[in-house]
Amino acid sequence: MATRTQDITSEDFTYLRHGDREMKLRLFKPAGAGPFPLVVDLHPGAWNIGDYSGCFARDETLAEAGFAAASVDFRHAA
Repeated sequence: MATRTQDITSEDFTYLRHGDREMKLRLFKPAGAGPFPLVVDLHPGAWNIGDYSGCFARDETLAEAGFAAASVDFRHAA
């Protein structure tokens, strides 16, 4: 089990709307004032399946290491 190196926070945002669907972003960051380098993380799924929750574990680890990380949801391909 990994040891947590620092406290983190997370916050959800709606960054875009497509009709009734909201595109979400979850921002993970180390606790404190920053500034922090940012990683924008797109979930796996070959642009066809999945959602931004597929990035949460990885982005928590990045935040514990001192990076801000944004898990971003997006529309799937047709």
